[in-house]
Amino acid sequence: MRDPFSTPGSPAGFWLRNYDIGLYGTVLTQRISHLYRNRNALRNLWEQPLAAALRTVSTDNRPVFFVEMEQDERWRFPDGYDNNLFQWNLYASGRRGHMKDMESLLNTYAVQDIPLIALNLPIDFGKSVYTQDTDDVNLFRQQLKSVASRSTAFVDYQADFPVAFSTYDALHPTWHGARLHAFSMVLQLKEHGWLGDISEEQLLDMFRSSDQGVSQAYLDAIDGNYPPHPNPFGFRRYDPSEPANARELMQQLAAFSPGTANHNYILGRLARVIRFWTESEFRYAGNDSATWNLAVVTEMDNARQRMAHFRQAVTEFELQLLAALEIPETGGLEPDAQEEMTVQGKTIVRRVFSLPTGDTMVTLSLPDGRIFGKGINGADGRVFYRADILGNDSFIQVSSPEEFSIPEWVINPEPNSRWGI
Repeated sequence: MRDPFSTPGSPAGFWLRNYDIGLYGTVLTQRISHLYRNRNALRNLWEQPLAAALRTVSTDNRPVFFVEMEQDERWRFPDGYDNNLFQWNLYASGRRGHMKDMESLLNTYAVQDIPLIALNLPIDFGKSVYTQDTDDVNLFRQQLKSVASRSTAFVDYQADFPVAFSTYDALHPTWHGARLHAFSMVLQLKEHGWLGDISEEQLLDMFRSSDQGVSQAYLDAIDGNYPPHPNPFGFRRYDPSEPANARELMQQLAAFSPGTANHNYILGRLARVIRFWTESEFRYAGNDSATWNLAVVTEMDNARQRMAHFRQAVTEFELQLLAALEIPETGGLEPDAQEEMTVQGKTIVRRVFSLPTGDTMVTLSLPDGRIFGKGINGADGRVFYRADILGNDSFIQVSSPEEFSIPEWVINPEPNSRWGI
């Protein structure tokens, strides 16, 4: 089969199949629907690094294009989708037809002697709020493998790609997931001898140098100056690793006053994401490719570096906003009262102090003494609580006593994979 890069300037093309709603059984979840409506912005994340990588290795600025086979029945429903459209018993026949369409297209490529690598990119079903149909997932993978039998190569990433890097699937990844997906595809091209004399070591060096953990672009994005976002209620992608998106998230925080429900909602979501990327032991067993394994380890390290920097940026921004709501230290005072309570299975210690200023101070801590909440009942009438939502002793979330929320790290010591979304 001829080398797709042998003709100078010949384009490299990618054909994308829309994700299969049937894999989620009978319910189209709100999360999938939300991602679907914003799929173009999300998909650009991995198309751009892949195109950049291919242009680099081809040396002649060949065009790279992406073609999507859209499975869109909206035109059939001018008044909106029928409520039953995504029920599996109705969708099954549509998928059979879709498989036939894919098979026909793949056969056309084979007849025309056009090299084609078919990839089944991973979906992280652990992040779904519904249980997927496992038998259906396996059936789909078998069908896809059969349909792709005439392609130059078929790679099924569902079982072994480090899906902790993906938002929902490979078409909607995080910043680091996008880079890994792109690098994986470049390695597939190298494996088939389509990238000339360039070595895997050179490809890895290109990958590593193309984006550092805390790059200058990231430093410029998180610079401490965040004008309020003009559309703070718009679509939020909680991926602080992408420079532009990290800045946008900070601007959305800046659009709401500390202590308001919207501000604390965004702050809470960011705290979960920060914790996932800084504390998680990523699910990755490695494979036979030393180059790929090194790329994954590099990107995991970059993810932690970048998220630690973002955590510091959030902390400094919030502390600046809360400068007027300072809570003093107890100064070694003995508490006037102390009690233990159980909240969601956790023992919480509540202590009350009388301060020399006439204020009353309350602390909430774990039995080991680690404080996660502080409250003040001021002699001047001020009453508020602050929570250590990031777990770094910053106490940057403010609320009324009635709306105080125990930080997630207190209730759930282990980060949840869904927080990486």
